[in-house]
Amino acid sequence: MLDWKLTWKTLMNRRPKNNALLYSRRSGRRQELSLSMQLTWAIEEAPRLGVTLDASAADLQHMLDNSLHNYKSIRLDDGLTGADPNRPGFLALIDDALSDTSISHVLIHKRDRFARPQEAVEMVQIEKRLNHAGITLVFSDSVSEPYHPGQGGIERDIITLLAYSESGNYLNQLAERVILAHVPLAQGNFSTGGNAPYGHVRALFDPAGNFVEYLPKGRTVRQLGCHVRWVPGKDDAEQAKIRAWICILDLRHRGWGGKRIANHLNALGIPSPGAGTVRTDHGVKHTVSGKWGHGTVLDLCKNTTILGIKQYGRRAEGKHRRLAESGWRLLDASDLNQDGNPKIVNNEATVIVEGRGESPGLYDEKKWQEIQADMQQRGHCQRGISRAKDPAKYPLRCRVVDMTNGCGAIMYGVQSSNRRLYKCGNYMRTSGDKCDNNSVDAEALLKFVMGVLRQCIGQLGCRDAILKRLLEIGARDTKGQFKESVASNVSAAVSRVNELNSELERVRHNMAREPDESIYAALRQEYQTISGQINGAESALQAANASKHSENDRDPKQQVEAAMSLIDHIHHVTTDESARVELHEMLKRLGCRIGLRFVEAIKGKKRRVRKLADGVIVFGDRELPVPLHGDTRIDGGTPSITEDADPKHSCESTTNDAKKLLGRDQRESAGKGNHKPSPADARPVNRHREGDSLTMVKSGRKDSNLRP
Repeated sequence: MLDWKLTWKTLMNRRPKNNALLYSRRSGRRQELSLSMQLTWAIEEAPRLGVTLDASAADLQHMLDNSLHNYKSIRLDDGLTGADPNRPGFLALIDDALSDTSISHVLIHKRDRFARPQEAVEMVQIEKRLNHAGITLVFSDSVSEPYHPGQGGIERDIITLLAYSESGNYLNQLAERVILAHVPLAQGNFSTGGNAPYGHVRALFDPAGNFVEYLPKGRTVRQLGCHVRWVPGKDDAEQAKIRAWICILDLRHRGWGGKRIANHLNALGIPSPGAGTVRTDHGVKHTVSGKWGHGTVLDLCKNTTILGIKQYGRRAEGKHRRLAESGWRLLDASDLNQDGNPKIVNNEATVIVEGRGESPGLYDEKKWQEIQADMQQRGHCQRGISRAKDPAKYPLRCRVVDMTNGCGAIMYGVQSSNRRLYKCGNYMRTSGDKCDNNSVDAEALLKFVMGVLRQCIGQLGCRDAILKRLLEIGARDTKGQFKESVASNVSAAVSRVNELNSELERVRHNMAREPDESIYAALRQEYQTISGQINGAESALQAANASKHSENDRDPKQQVEAAMSLIDHIHHVTTDESARVELHEMLKRLGCRIGLRFVEAIKGKKRRVRKLADGVIVFGDRELPVPLHGDTRIDGGTPSITEDADPKHSCESTTNDAKKLLGRDQRESAGKGNHKPSPADARPVNRHREGDSLTMVKSGRKDSNLRP
């Protein structure tokens, strides 16, 4: 939940400025007009209230195109449920409204857009905190005025409680209606949503069961009595996929394992079901490679669509209601993990709903049942074992990246025998077809990273020396150096915006005079490109102005106290073994990411192994030399490092390297906004000493790790 750090006195002493924020949310992208309608209402409401709202339709579109949650005066959550208290736009709104003393109003179209809480009391408390801070919450159907010292209001609290309670109950009612509607659809062999399986397409059927039309991906049709079925595709590409699916089942029936089948398909050059699609992993959009993995193969082996059978409810994953034999049921303790969040569980066979089509299936059902029996027998030793997350088990999870040959894949925590490793995600997903078996000892890497952090702080001196140095930097900034830098940034941003606006006006003038359609189309494309650049330039100008305004309220002592608190916390978690559970959150707060590069080596006389060559550690908003997801990343990221990279990035003393990690230039520039790094910003992690290994831990030796 939210971390409230402002005192009552600070909240009440707000400066009476009339700036407003807009919070907008939609649960799904099918609600196409929802966000624009909320924005239109807010733009019309702001002048009536006498407040300034820096928001426009172009700003909203810019946020949607770039997956932003915080831009100008808009705080946005797109495609997120109101029951999630950790929505990024929601958290940004609360944080900005309480910390920015120029905000006097928050515009929210309806309370159900603000939240649909499971516990209405929590939202009442959040709304009251905003009111006590002097903020007016404006809804389209009501206004929540600020509280005054000593003012009660139990009646007002009850009304607010009922409003949020009704908003939260809507999700429970909706979950019940969805389950009750899906069951008869599945029994009739109709689709209950989602994309068609491999080699199949969506087809619309009328109430009499007659075929109407094929529906391309993304198209929806609402026609009375008509429903959608998944049917085998008729074109050559879809028929080839059906043959590949049948081949997978035949190989599995012959005893082939999932990894072996995946390697066979990759060797034949057959693209996987998700080839060419765009996914978002770890907040980054990237193109799916098209390589088969054993998980994809096994999912197809379990899918009954190839038999002409529609299954519904094989897995239970609802947050509010779940399928039961008699309809729906409430969640119980077995549906929740250790932290109380819902988890996905497999339903009993008696709960699963099946519907058979009129046409026969495409595969022999007896063979398919034999495949299921064999898979059940092979997986019995792992079935039922909980995969509960232990925050202390892999503190570097999702923070280690394989940079070999521009891979850019997250290295995930796995256990081999009694060793914990981080292994390349591309290698695991594609069963070895993409990338290599690159792995690093988890405990050795953690020990090295903790040593680097301790050494970085140690190079700065004792606590008193660090405190003195930070106060000197704060005092120097207040003498004008920081102000001059901010003023220069603002001036450059203003010049860029003016320049782009002039270019846009020139293109607009040419478009008005151009009769040729082909030239007009090129001008229109140029117009759209410049418009996007203007949005980016205006965002940079807004950030520069925000830095300028924050300078007026800068308190060096407060900033020094915050910095010292972080340093004390780092020292605590890196020296106290019992604080291991706090490591992941601390590294996340520091923005710590580790990139590793591996090479092939010969062990003994001829055994080929993968060996850790070198790597880099970055902090804050700096990026690794190889972007996450490598060359499949949509926005391109930063340039990749190659195997023949500059030798200076692989062989420096660890002591000097630790100094560079938090060098004076980086410490003083931290927090000045987004920074597009050069390869020099990502400092290399030195090769280890001879005899020590991050990838091969010698048995019986306690200290075989790389020492910082």
